[in-house]
Amino acid sequence: MNTLIRKYMPVFDVFERHEILVNADPGRVYSAVKQLDAGESPVVKWLFRLRGIPYEDISLAGMTSGDAFKIIEEIPEKELLIGLLCTNRMVPIPIRSAGQFHGFSEEGGIRIAWNFTVDQKASGKIRAATETRVQCFDRKTTNIFLAYWFFIRFFSGMTRIAMLKIIKRRSENT
Repeated sequence: MNTLIRKYMPVFDVFERHEILVNADPGRVYSAVKQLDAGESPVVKWLFRLRGIPYEDISLAGMTSGDAFKIIEEIPEKELLIGLLCTNRMVPIPIRSAGQFHGFSEEGGIRIAWNFTVDQKASGKIRAATETRVQCFDRKTTNIFLAYWFFIRFFSGMTRIAMLKIIKRRSENT
């Protein structure tokens, strides 16, 4: 699967993937992805607070409405791709178009693709997954990011898993 994330970021330095099986129809699961509010998880709120990240509105809509994360492209009912461009000091670079995101390769820059996918397994169960890919454009930036990733990877994974659990709960309980 992961067609959009492969299209926009076939080359990457770091990746992380998580998935969960859901007992609901794919449309309901995808709707839960689009309505995701990570603030429903006390763990996510705590992790955001710990990292000094504003956590008042950590819904998907809230996270993609500012200057950082942006929705890059969507295949309805299947995949949602979110992007972030930033400097090696993690200062966001505004994304004005999908083309800008795709073509970004500035020295000292970092490109991050984050998706959610929904697909049906052979067993009939629905799989909701999220993958994050990070690409750095020079050795110094790669080294800085890898040091940063060493410390936040575990917490990033906890956040993504908590988001998938929210999607599962919302899908199965509505």
